[in-house]
Amino acid sequence: MSENLQTTLAGVEQLQVDTLVGTFEERCSATRELEVLGRRLDFARVYAISAFVREGGFHARGYKSPIHAIRDLWNLDHIDAKRYVTAAEHICPQITLDGQVLAPRLPATAAGFEAGAMSLCHVEKIVQVLGSKEAGRLTPADCAYVEAQLAEQAPVFDPQSLYALGMRAVRSFDQDGPEPDDGPEPVIFPV
Repeated sequence: MSENLQTTLAGVEQLQVDTLVGTFEERCSATRELEVLGRRLDFARVYAISAFVREGGFHARGYKSPIHAIRDLWNLDHIDAKRYVTAAEHICPQITLDGQVLAPRLPATAAGFEAGAMSLCHVEKIVQVLGSKEAGRLTPADCAYVEAQLAEQAPVFDPQSLYALGMRAVRSFDQDGPEPDDGPEPVIFPV
């Protein structure tokens, strides 16, 4: 066991003790700190996945998908592994073939997740909102605005409520709805 892990585990043990002693408010505060710690650990995992994918390490080991690699590496189910990989694709900086570093696809979400203000599930729901058909009809500026608003609201809403809020916001920008289908009229035969 590394020295860093021993130090971290000692801190976790102290937080665990803090959840059991003191006033109710102090114990609640300790549980919030544990939650932030868990979120920061998820953030570190997501960044590690991004680096592994960028380096081609999974592919070199025969994995066709980083989801399968993460599932095997960390002994996760498919849904959880996909959640981590999807977050890595959206909140980590991307690097072009010529080495240029590009900003994350969801910069406000990345900042909120790094700060521990939102969970991995919040990230997943923001990605789902911005990946929806309705969001596909918005301008990039409107999508960036919605993303920033959702990142700001994540500490207040649970993931599913944040998703509902995001879809309402997207639909408020997409007043016209989907483009009409100009395909041929269906033929109706008399009976």
